[in-house]
Amino acid sequence: MGSTIVYLNPDAVNEAKGLAQLRNDKPNATNLKFEDSHSDFYVHYLSALAEVAWSIATKWRVDKEFKYGDGGIDFTHDRRTYQVKARDINVYKKPDLLCRMNYAKADRFVLAEVDSEEHEVTFIGWCTRDEMVKDTIEIPGKGTRYIRYREDLRAFPDIFWIGVLHG
Repeated sequence: MGSTIVYLNPDAVNEAKGLAQLRNDKPNATNLKFEDSHSDFYVHYLSALAEVAWSIATKWRVDKEFKYGDGGIDFTHDRRTYQVKARDINVYKKPDLLCRMNYAKADRFVLAEVDSEEHEVTFIGWCTRDEMVKDTIEIPGKGTRYIRYREDLRAFPDIFWIGVLHG
């Protein structure tokens, strides 16, 4: 499966930190983190790193509007919606694509492995919403999640950056 790596320069890292801080400081926020050892800020930071990397790769604008959550949509492009799901590669060595039940709203889901220490994001693969909601898994103490196993994800085509995820 073809993956795509984005290395974030200091400006991109600072952009992600600022976005994470904005999200972390929102009033009345309930952060439903998957990994209990991560701080609330770190969860937002991982997601922001993945979103900034996606924006660099696709040339799409990161949504920086101050609001309460994104409703399960990170990007909208060419009448399609996208959710970039970040997983910490320093915790999960070969993570699968997981999505909370009430956040499976996007047309396309993208699995991003994030190495926050190296400022590196690897886009592993993607799936459609119909593919995302086929299977569930029960995570002890976390509830039921939709899951798309990494081996079932679609590879990014060679022409990925010309027409993103139209397959």
